[in-house]
Amino acid sequence: MLERSDIAILVLDAKEGFVELDERISNFNEEFQTAAIVVFNKWDEAKENFDKMRKEFYAKFKFLKFAPVISVSAKTKKIVKKILPLILAYQQP
Repeated sequence: MLERSDIAILVLDAKEGFVELDERISNFNEEFQTAAIVVFNKWDEAKENFDKMRKEFYAKFKFLKFAPVISVSAKTKKIVKKILPLILAYQQP
């Protein structure tokens, strides 16, 4: 699917931290070289500070340093509406 995509949205569980599956999935993004947006979901249940978690993410996933990172809560719908403008920003000429 990524080979035909213009953009990938990598949704990670903020409550659980980064797991091996996150790394394997994100490697597909590197392989197909698509634009990416990183979404920390379940932010309402996260135990860490956003800036700290973002720094840890960029340290672990160096090849996604270009990708914007946002935190959301699908459950409470907190900040979910900010995903669409990020997607649309990639569609600009």
